[in-house]
Amino acid sequence: CFVKCGKVTLFPAFIAYHWHKFILLSLSLSLTPCSLNSQSSVLPDVAEGVATQADIPPLDTAWAESQRKKALLKLEKLDTDLKNYKGNSIKESIRRGHDDLGDHYLDCGDLSNALKCYSRARDYCTSSKHVVNMCLNVIKVSVYLQNWSHVLSYVSKAETTPEIAERGDRDSQQMAVVTRLKCAAGLAELATKKYKQAAKFFLQASFDHCDFPEMLSPNNVAVYGGLCALATFDRQELQRNIISSR
Repeated sequence: CFVKCGKVTLFPAFIAYHWHKFILLSLSLSLTPCSLNSQSSVLPDVAEGVATQADIPPLDTAWAESQRKKALLKLEKLDTDLKNYKGNSIKESIRRGHDDLGDHYLDCGDLSNALKCYSRARDYCTSSKHVVNMCLNVIKVSVYLQNWSHVLSYVSKAETTPEIAERGDRDSQQMAVVTRLKCAAGLAELATKKYKQAAKFFLQASFDHCDFPEMLSPNNVAVYGGLCALATFDRQELQRNIISSR
């Protein structure tokens, strides 16, 4: 469902496919975020579901075509900008150019091309902060694609950078990055049915820095971590890691 519909329509479309009681509401909600982005590639999938429901108006094809043209124009501009950056051989500009292209493909629901663009930025990273940012982008798209081995691989890459590997006092921004990495790893382990490892990752997350609704909510982290721990920890581990933890 996510791969077909793109990131902004994940939750309403998922509900429509699995809970028919809410199909009318969820399909109509799926169209709303599309109007805020260049989501022309996701519209046919959502509109096909809407067309079967008599109470929902049909897709405005003229508007959809205008969105498609806007997306193509923006893509052409970003591609031209990237070629100019490469001509000037400025690494930072090339890196940002790849990121901008990745962002655009992601907004259009083209996850495969988004992943390619984010991955290409790796060759132009000039600091550990850039490497971490590249890893976070790749992880985000890999979660959408449900490529869990890729998620774990790039979590490991990010954790080996000096910015994350250092064990000293971390500021709020660093804690937010570490928490995002732990939650991504926990989600990957959960999806591959490695519940004990998932619990360990979720328990390392800082609830004060769980601010990435596109992946997980703080409530998700608490529920998934708690259930996985209850299912796999022994009494001593539960006492040490959950009941007595601060």
